[in-house]
Amino acid sequence: MVEINDVAEQNAVYDAIISGAGVSTTYTSISNGGGIAYVWIGATDSNNEGTWIWDGNNDADGNTFWIGEGSNGAGDGSAEGGAYINWGGTSGGTPNEPDDYSSGQDHGAIGLAGWPSGTTMLGSPGEWNDIIGTSLLYFVIEIDETSSINGNTQSDNIKIYPNPTSGEFFVEGNANKVEIYNSIGQLIAAYETSTTNTCIKHGLCSGLNIVKVITERNTHVQNLIVN
Repeated sequence: MVEINDVAEQNAVYDAIISGAGVSTTYTSISNGGGIAYVWIGATDSNNEGTWIWDGNNDADGNTFWIGEGSNGAGDGSAEGGAYINWGGTSGGTPNEPDDYSSGQDHGAIGLAGWPSGTTMLGSPGEWNDIIGTSLLYFVIEIDETSSINGNTQSDNIKIYPNPTSGEFFVEGNANKVEIYNSIGQLIAAYETSTTNTCIKHGLCSGLNIVKVITERNTHVQNLIVN
């Protein structure tokens, strides 16, 4: 899942959730998070309570960015090494979160509204909260500009262009299937291909799209920006 290291990335991620993917700010309600909707990011302290790391790969290995709790908890928290943070309350000058309210809140998520519900007492839209990891939520994934799961893009001569695009794009190479995902990992279109140059005209949303190209040997993943 996504790691957020500066305000520009924070703004891009939140915009991708609300505008790009069109996630409703009321699509769910998390009782242990103030009764609002959230989207998962790659932050957790599940390995060491109070030590927050970016662990998007879920391998217990990541950069520490925060230690302790916000003012709604023990009040002893601080960013590690000047790391960027956007915990609930940050916009007001003092992070209220994370607070490990009632214990077990070991995973970070972006709030889609102020909380508690109907207020901004503890956090504002776009800020982070710590909630219980069993909550069923959308999530934001982060990938390299171009990656291959089993091999390399060049081995299958895969090219995806133009990028950015204004509404259609071409997949050139020995592709068997093309899948398109939105910025929070939802499959929005899939195409079987039988030619070496396929034009995709449908199934795109404005902003960030993720294109997965499946060949006989490899699976290739690439970001695609739609203007």
